[in-house]
Amino acid sequence: MSLSQKLKDGAALLGFHVVRNYQNPPHTLMGLKRFPIRTVIDIGANTGQFARYIRRHLPDADLYCFEPTPSAFRELEIWTRGLRGVVAAQVALGEEAGITEMYVHSNHSASSSLLASSPQSAALYPFTKVQTK
Repeated sequence: MSLSQKLKDGAALLGFHVVRNYQNPPHTLMGLKRFPIRTVIDIGANTGQFARYIRRHLPDADLYCFEPTPSAFRELEIWTRGLRGVVAAQVALGEEAGITEMYVHSNHSASSSLLASSPQSAALYPFTKVQTK
């Protein structure tokens, strides 16, 4: 048995699975990196968490980030300033044109929604309990 295999087996006993980065799904974007992706659309971009991740892995792709809530959009806009190929728009995308209110979760803005949190959602995900319109 090779040293590499012994180390992997030892890590497995501790609950870890060791793989090389080129085989690691987060590193390969679940296999998507093998495709020539040139454009990524981030709907509900919040403060840009996903966009930043994509920018690291697909640095040449154009990013279009859409975020309707003002506080999250401010942070997203600050990050996108001066970045080539990244566009941020403060709008919600949907099937119909119009104006509506958002339910903003005070304790977790990333889960804000056009829909109010249900009692079941608030029980399962307490950070969605406090919301404002």
